[in-house]
Amino acid sequence: MRELTGQDEMAFLDRPPGGVHTRLAGLAAAVEGAVPAALAGLDLAAWEDRLLGLRARLLGRRIEAEAQCPSCGARVALIFSADDLPREPATEAAGLGPLHLGDLLALEAEGLTGEAGLAALLAAATRTPRAAAADRLAGPDRAALVAALETRAAGLGLELGTACTDCATAMTVPFDIARF
Repeated sequence: MRELTGQDEMAFLDRPPGGVHTRLAGLAAAVEGAVPAALAGLDLAAWEDRLLGLRARLLGRRIEAEAQCPSCGARVALIFSADDLPREPATEAAGLGPLHLGDLLALEAEGLTGEAGLAALLAAATRTPRAAAADRLAGPDRAALVAALETRAAGLGLELGTACTDCATAMTVPFDIARF
């Protein structure tokens, strides 16, 4: 992997069309000397693992974040090492195949969100047409399907356990490495 250049940073910050995964795939490809399309085949756990490695390489292993306590509203500092995060994929979701970075890139390219985005993800996870996936989402097993999709889309399923420093409320904070 080569060092990040100012040109790489500008390419990332210029906000090319697409969303966060599109920009991160471009940055990862530039730094690793790969083709963004080659990254599209990564399942989401492998993609998040790749992002953690990229972040550690470019910014260091120390991660500093902040969460808000749901009980008292206090801001809680979270400081940890990228090495402390698990690298195992989230649990399997019955009946759904894996989701890949390419599935997220397609969502971003088409600007799909909400119901259309859910139908596209379900279609990708079941390898069925979007119309059939949308019909399934409108059916009685919607809640189970959405829960299964959330599990599939969780990648590494990173969550941080901590407690509020003001009121001692236990907290579980999801950690989305791509957004972070």
